[in-house]
Amino acid sequence: MISPSGYEPLGNDDAQNFELCKVNSNKKEDEIKQQNEETEKEAKLHLPEVSMIQRESMCSIASEMFIPFFFAGVGMVLAGLELDKVQHWTSFQEVNGLYILVPPLLGLKGNIEMTLASRLSTAANLKILDQWDSLKRIVFGNLALCQCQALVVSFLVSIVAILFNWVPTGEFDLKEGLLLTCSAMLTASLASAVLGTVMVLVVIISLKMKINPDNVVTPIAASLGDLITLWLLAVIAQFFYNFPDGEFFVMPLICGIFVLLIPIWAYIAFKNEYTHEVITNGWEPVIAAMIISSGGGFILDSALSSNPGVAVFAPLINGVGGNLAAVFSSRLSTNLHLNCQRGELPTEFRTGCVHPCFLFCGTNNQQVKAANVMLLLVIPGQLAFLSVIYFIEAGHVAITTPFVILYLLASMLQVIILLHIAWWLVHRVWSAGDDPDSVAIPYLTAFGDLIGVGLLTFVFSVLSSV
Repeated sequence: MISPSGYEPLGNDDAQNFELCKVNSNKKEDEIKQQNEETEKEAKLHLPEVSMIQRESMCSIASEMFIPFFFAGVGMVLAGLELDKVQHWTSFQEVNGLYILVPPLLGLKGNIEMTLASRLSTAANLKILDQWDSLKRIVFGNLALCQCQALVVSFLVSIVAILFNWVPTGEFDLKEGLLLTCSAMLTASLASAVLGTVMVLVVIISLKMKINPDNVVTPIAASLGDLITLWLLAVIAQFFYNFPDGEFFVMPLICGIFVLLIPIWAYIAFKNEYTHEVITNGWEPVIAAMIISSGGGFILDSALSSNPGVAVFAPLINGVGGNLAAVFSSRLSTNLHLNCQRGELPTEFRTGCVHPCFLFCGTNNQQVKAANVMLLLVIPGQLAFLSVIYFIEAGHVAITTPFVILYLLASMLQVIILLHIAWWLVHRVWSAGDDPDSVAIPYLTAFGDLIGVGLLTFVFSVLSSV
């Protein structure tokens, strides 16, 4: 028998070995072929032929967003009224660090719940949630992830609040420190559990009603997030503030239990294929957003000392801007998941940088309709919410024409800045090979808090100086 190379004859043993190698080679080819077929089949499940976003008009986007956006605004108005009320409670007057907790804890809806909503919306548009097994795994994995992130972030936020109080005075109050830590962690855990469950139900209902979850879920997260979180923080802080000194051990016990739960939730999320990447690599945006929001909390704490009226409007301006930017970010992320490979961008979006004419008028911008809808909702939405505050005579400031003009300009400027940040950030994160659903929204809501509180403080400063 002649060898395949044709150079020398093969003996009997060599011939048998050659036949064996040939059989093994055929087996490997069959295995590779089978793997390729499975990969193609899985890809078909994850990549629908038609994107839900591509069929939408400005009217359909606005109609789907109107009701959730309205309820989100009502929730933010109620959150502002709640903050205006609780700032006179004994706990908030005696424990200054509680004001520093407010923006970061309210920002958890952007760090965690709205990020969860964005991931679920993308999964829904990719048809992953159509199967019960994948739906169950992605829900339980994400709820465990939310608990882990909420406890870690709230613990770090409480440390920042303690440091802000400790460093200027040089005095450390153990009871006050435990009150801040326990209130933050308990508030974050309860709010995350409630809001996470609501987000899952809203996504499932949206799918049943054939509504794009990107337009609905994040506004609902915003509407409930601020109100529930702020109410829980106020009630829990007041409860622990009035706690008898003889039962002082309860607060460190609660803190210890929550700290022990962190690795348990982290392990569950790590073992889940849908949250493994986020729990491993998704901490940078969450921690960074917490630090940025803490800066907003420091500004809020300073502003309230001279302008108590800021309390009513801070959740409103922060919530509207962060809400619209989060919806826009979620839509951008879904569009990239549907039409591009991770790490690759469309030819016209190589840099991710954008100028206002392209964002709101560009013919190559697939999200130009969404961007204009976000911008068009700002003024009528804010006017409606200001009217509610005016008619119920809430707050410590008269809603005059100069105030309304300056407030609307500040709100418009905030949204324009956030939409540009969202465009650049989502494309930058995607080109780096990361998932924008887990990275972009925490930064956007944090910058929304910082920019919103800063602009609102500037408005009050201008009005007080005139």
